[in-house]
Amino acid sequence: MSHKQRVLFLTFYSFEHVLVPLSGLFSLNKGDLTIEADVLTWLIKQKNEDSIEEVTEEILMVLVKDRGYVLTFFAPNDCESCETILHELENIDDELDKVGILLVTTDDMKIASSKANITEFPALVLFRNMQPVPYTGDLMDENAILAWATSEETLDIPDAIEEVNLLMLENLLNTSHSVVVLFYSKTDCPKCEAVLQSVENIDDDAEQNDVDFVKVSDPEVSEAYNITQFPTLVLFRKESADKYHGDMRKPDEILKWIIENRDRPDSFIEDVDRKELEALIEEQTIAVFFYDENCTPCDAILHELENIDDDSDRYGVQILKTNDIEFATELGISSIPSFVYFEGMLPSIYDGDLMNENELLLWLIEQKTEDTMENINREMLFRLIEEQEYLAIYFYRENDKLSKDILKHLEQIDDDCSDYEVQLLKMSDNLMAKKYRVRNPPGLVFFRHGNPIVYPEGKTLCKVV
Repeated sequence: MSHKQRVLFLTFYSFEHVLVPLSGLFSLNKGDLTIEADVLTWLIKQKNEDSIEEVTEEILMVLVKDRGYVLTFFAPNDCESCETILHELENIDDELDKVGILLVTTDDMKIASSKANITEFPALVLFRNMQPVPYTGDLMDENAILAWATSEETLDIPDAIEEVNLLMLENLLNTSHSVVVLFYSKTDCPKCEAVLQSVENIDDDAEQNDVDFVKVSDPEVSEAYNITQFPTLVLFRKESADKYHGDMRKPDEILKWIIENRDRPDSFIEDVDRKELEALIEEQTIAVFFYDENCTPCDAILHELENIDDDSDRYGVQILKTNDIEFATELGISSIPSFVYFEGMLPSIYDGDLMNENELLLWLIEQKTEDTMENINREMLFRLIEEQEYLAIYFYRENDKLSKDILKHLEQIDDDCSDYEVQLLKMSDNLMAKKYRVRNPPGLVFFRHGNPIVYPEGKTLCKVV
């Protein structure tokens, strides 16, 4: 048997002959498993044909619980028209799958009776987040069924934010101009339930402003969109995605933010205040452009940053801006405008040309993907000496080969130093180097409770490291 012809299956003898074909969904073979030719014929048919999976009551209950949308055709064994109806449904199976609706069939009528109060069969029921929605139209009209099953009226749950899976979210993002997604967790998230109840108050208002509002609890979907903190609210607009950084317990402020950002240009650097920035620095990896209102070149620099905003997002670095000069000063940022990368609450200042977007992007990518040491200035140095118990500063020269060679070696032990609670940073300030007795950089100084200890000049840094 060739690799392409192989079909993997499992057999369970407890209640049915159940085989699992390539899709991973269950199909039933109720024939005689001892007749090899019939089994092989059935397997090949399952592999090659676009047939609707037949499930038992137990499996259907699992699917209804685990999948957001399950369209179920209830077909009794004595049903004469069911084969024809199934053939019609097979024609729309792929279309339903594209929007995240799973189509299955069963000959077990118990769930239809108990969950959907269905008494006449055959019947078609959409389980929408475990809630049954019976189809009342013509079962022989495949186009009418498809239109009904995929309509907003059918999929929308009254007075609740719609829960979507990965396929449905992707389809929504491809077809809607603006989509707000609440990423939340059903476990280990004390805030999530309160936030969910809060935003349900503005669901209809958002949709009245042409913004779709949905929620996602599937951890795999959250991971696919690089969401690691819960709850997180994101506004998607075609090629851009913006996280909400305000208080999610205040629905009116969220709605205002949604409306304000719905129609703004795609290239946009979000402005944040001190409170938002402090929370982001503590929780995420970000890059911040510090500016003031009287800065002449700042508009031009912002234009350059907007050109690389989407690229930096792909590497998990959100670019933001703030004009809170007082906060910048407290962080040790003395020169405005400045561009600063924050990871693990540690700042690294970009000392290149702010008007060169390509160099900026390469620097950001390097900070995010490689083991680089954060670059600081003298104000940051003074603050860190006061705050950190253990601190190591590598003083280096710009455009110096020896400095670059040593830096490569030091970056290899950067993470190890962090494991021992020693922050290893770098700076190219010659005045500060001399202040701490590094007369001829490169050199290394260790600060223990604020007291400097210079690495002995007689030892070669490269060899020791």
